[in-house]
Amino acid sequence: MTFYSPSFIFVFLPCFVLLYTVCGKKLRDIVLFGGSMLFYFLASGKDYLSVAILIAAVAFNYMAGILVGVSKGKTKKLIFGLCAAVNAVALLSPKIISIVTDSFAQSLPEGLAIVAPIGFSFYMFKNMSYLRQIYDCKTNPELSFISLGAYLTLFSQVLSGPIQTYADFKKSRDEGAVGIVGINSGLYEFIIGLSLKILLADRIIRVWTAGLYGINSIGVNSISTPLAWLGFIAYPLYLYFEFYGYSLMSHGIGRMIGFETPDNFLHPYISRSVSEFWRRWHITLGEWFKENVYFPLGGNRCGKGRTIFNLLIVWLCTGVWHALCFDGNGVNFLLWAAFLFLFILLERLGVLRGITENRVLSHIYLPAVILFSWVIFNTNITTLADLGTYIGRLFPLFGEAPDYMNPDDWRVIIGDTGIFMAIGVVFLTPLPRRIYERFKDNKLLAITVMLVLFWLSVYLVFCEGANPMVY
Repeated sequence: MTFYSPSFIFVFLPCFVLLYTVCGKKLRDIVLFGGSMLFYFLASGKDYLSVAILIAAVAFNYMAGILVGVSKGKTKKLIFGLCAAVNAVALLSPKIISIVTDSFAQSLPEGLAIVAPIGFSFYMFKNMSYLRQIYDCKTNPELSFISLGAYLTLFSQVLSGPIQTYADFKKSRDEGAVGIVGINSGLYEFIIGLSLKILLADRIIRVWTAGLYGINSIGVNSISTPLAWLGFIAYPLYLYFEFYGYSLMSHGIGRMIGFETPDNFLHPYISRSVSEFWRRWHITLGEWFKENVYFPLGGNRCGKGRTIFNLLIVWLCTGVWHALCFDGNGVNFLLWAAFLFLFILLERLGVLRGITENRVLSHIYLPAVILFSWVIFNTNITTLADLGTYIGRLFPLFGEAPDYMNPDDWRVIIGDTGIFMAIGVVFLTPLPRRIYERFKDNKLLAITVMLVLFWLSVYLVFCEGANPMVY
């Protein structure tokens, strides 16, 4: 079960919102924790082990938070370090176990598979953020196991974020009001997010995944240059609307039950530098790395050389984390992280100031760098060899001619996805949000548009299903 599953939309979500709304304020943490566990149980395919792992992690961090909170001096630092290390090992363990089981697959019982619980990395990020905030004296340890469990396992955030800090969660929970206004506003946000996911992301990614004529079916060895460029544009659009759509659905669910969820995307493609782009893309993940990796290393307070080293460590961790999240060649993700770090370093050193401060050049430079970085990141390209081949198709003067190629292979794809890609480019800008904010108070128009978007999305899910979330 996911946010776009009919069982979630028509059964789980309305029942949960109704129960959370009518129950007393003292019972809401119990309802939230219990509802989140039920959601996770259903989303994980009724996997009892995954639920048990989440509850065990809540129990560990509940005790760890209290120990860190009551300790002082070097003892506090030692306890925090040990607890953070346990969480880090837990984050890495599913991938390590998977590598080990793959190595000894022939000697293991048939059908045995060790996989990470869904959303496990984002869940562990919240655990580590909670302990960090206690260590930095930004919040007090939560003494209620249920209340802490409600925060750590909050079902609207557990799969792919956003990573909300405990202090923000507590403030939102204590000050938020549950009522028809919030439900109505949250429902609008949820429908917009659902539409971005189903009507745009899932249509655009067909450039890569369509059965007979997608790039994955043809193979990067045999695609034409026009089709390679369509894939070059399509994958970044897909990623944005996949992530942004999920974030809006999460934001909408939170608002329905009185929570304000942090914004996770702020029109990143209007940025003028790579550094600015990553301040606008997956904002809470960037904040997590800043608060839990960059600042503890010293941030930019220790001179230029150390600052560069700290940034390198942050991007190395980012690359390693993505390698843990996805199957395939992790070297691609390390290369992706190194590529972005290079441009961020050049920007910080002032080498590219003439470009990033120019209104025209900056809006050519940023898309060129970011879109090329997504080629390296692309989860459909799993080996360095395929990556080299694909780049050769983008720039045929520097690559070998394919053994077989249909020069018109792009025509079917452009007919199938072209209109969605064109709409997607428009939705990269703030214009659609401005139009929405201007006309959302026109009840008849707003309700009509929302009903059309909602039922069209639901119809497509029923008829065609939906692509699974990236993370």
